[in-house]
Amino acid sequence: MTAATYTSDLSDISLFESTTNVSAYGGGAAGLTAETEFAMEGTNAVDKQVTSSAEKGFMYDAGTDFTIGADDHFYIWMYSSVFGINDTYQNRGIHVSIGDSTSAFVKFHVDGINTLPFGGGKPYAVRFVNTSSTNQRTLVSTPGTTPQTIGGGLNVTGNSKDVNLGIDGARIGWGYTITNGTGADPEADFAGIESDDSSTSEGVLQLANGGYNLTGKLKIGSTATECEFKDANTNIYILSSFHHLSDFAEILIENASSIVTLTNVSFISIPDPFPADGSVTTNRGRLEVVTDTATLTFKNVSFIGTNDTVLGSGSTLDSCNWISTGRIDLNEADISGSNIITSTVAADEGAIFDDRTTTAATSISELDNCTISQGTNAHHAIRFGANVNDEITLTGIEFTGFSSSPDVNGSTLRFDATSGSMNVNLVNCTVDGNPATDANVGVDDAAGITVTLVVSPKTTKVNVVTSSGADIQDARVFLETSDNGGGSGLAYQAATSTLTQTGGTATLTSSTAHGLKTNDYVVVRGANVEGYNKTAQITVSSTTVFTYSVGAGIGSPAGGTPVFSYCPISGLTDSNGEIQSSKTWPASQGLTGWVRKSTASPYYKETMLSVSDASGGTDLLVALQPDD
Repeated sequence: MTAATYTSDLSDISLFESTTNVSAYGGGAAGLTAETEFAMEGTNAVDKQVTSSAEKGFMYDAGTDFTIGADDHFYIWMYSSVFGINDTYQNRGIHVSIGDSTSAFVKFHVDGINTLPFGGGKPYAVRFVNTSSTNQRTLVSTPGTTPQTIGGGLNVTGNSKDVNLGIDGARIGWGYTITNGTGADPEADFAGIESDDSSTSEGVLQLANGGYNLTGKLKIGSTATECEFKDANTNIYILSSFHHLSDFAEILIENASSIVTLTNVSFISIPDPFPADGSVTTNRGRLEVVTDTATLTFKNVSFIGTNDTVLGSGSTLDSCNWISTGRIDLNEADISGSNIITSTVAADEGAIFDDRTTTAATSISELDNCTISQGTNAHHAIRFGANVNDEITLTGIEFTGFSSSPDVNGSTLRFDATSGSMNVNLVNCTVDGNPATDANVGVDDAAGITVTLVVSPKTTKVNVVTSSGADIQDARVFLETSDNGGGSGLAYQAATSTLTQTGGTATLTSSTAHGLKTNDYVVVRGANVEGYNKTAQITVSSTTVFTYSVGAGIGSPAGGTPVFSYCPISGLTDSNGEIQSSKTWPASQGLTGWVRKSTASPYYKETMLSVSDASGGTDLLVALQPDD
């Protein structure tokens, strides 16, 4: 039982309790005083009157260069009391000043009459850069790369009768680490962070209407210590600016034993109000499960305008929302029933990225019943990494706005694997409100793997057991079509126009469209050259052509009157005594075949199989008799 611990990373530079080492800039009388009027912590704040259409301020000189860590930002509290005379954000109405001295520094535009219309005290976080730019920074002379002075000022357009600029507290750091909250004690929460923050006016997490403003990082758990964190029914407003490092505002979840539970919480990015170059700031906030197996349980949590979300295998996010956000790295997290709307990922990227290692017939159930829509860029709904190279199933996903064309930016699905072939089963998926088909779901498999869509497949399954019910491994099972489904079914004794071989590869051209997919099995009969007559796994070249392996020395063409039928099952049972396949059946169709085990002990007698209609799925339990 350990109470939650909230540890700030920020260290004090100056609390502006006096005017010692504080100097004014901007001309005119210094007019600096240390008094209680604007004090937000401690006893005093340093203040100054800025009036008569002037731009003035003041800075504290630490006497030595600040040490700036990789993630460190300068935090400073500023107060503007006569807000009606502030100039605009673009014209440095309120600015943070950092540099070498009052004659060599950078003014960072942080607010103005058009962004802070009601004035008051506010903390600002700035990452020091010693140049001006279009991103609302104004250079005064040229400071060095390691500053030693910090403060701020106002640019006003009218008169103030009294002091109207106050500064109280300058620090450097990046945010908070939250640990413990375990056992019978209350879990850690956002209110606990805010309470600690407000006790020393850190400025990382502050109360706001309907929730909290976040400016900085929150590390929930550490390498050495777990954290149990629980909260509900609140909003986290991520205040982002061009004056921050990319992804400065982020929530990091560490330690395998950490447990984070959120219900009805929204993370909302509030971007820089006037980025001068017109672009969107990269510091939109992000969430990352640093330790993959940490337990993350979210219900009705929303990410709005934020950047990437990196999840882990211990993450379950039920009915959550990502609206205009960066990429979701799934890492086998469960986000079923969630909405991923108008993603902001770059062209040719995926709104969701999944790189799990797959084996045959992997069901990606973690994406069941999700809704995914395309944003402004021509991106994919799901990008599968190079480890996804075997059969997968996607169920109940609604795709909106993606391209039906193959191998283009914006194709619905993208695959990074560079070789081999795989089936993608789409079960009850829709495209722009219509049932998914292999014509309206675009697949980008240009990296090298051959991907075949199987839409709303039904499973044909055979379980082979002994008379006492024990599973039989390595029993050979064969099933083929026994009719043509009224003329619209899968191949049954379908006619060929040509059948030839070159280098051990037979090429069969059917008289009509065959309706088959790569990796399907067929049985070929009727060729005069016996080597063509076999059960084989095929590679589809076109709607009328497929190839399969034969002996390289057999004659060509095949001669005779070859025909072929589709085989849903051809192979050996696994350790569970099972063999199965999935297929979309265009019509009601029967099957016929057999089961036997005759090549290795123990031996079992052949049993004939018959299925009247395979179109709705087949699940056969077959008991074999010993062949003594």
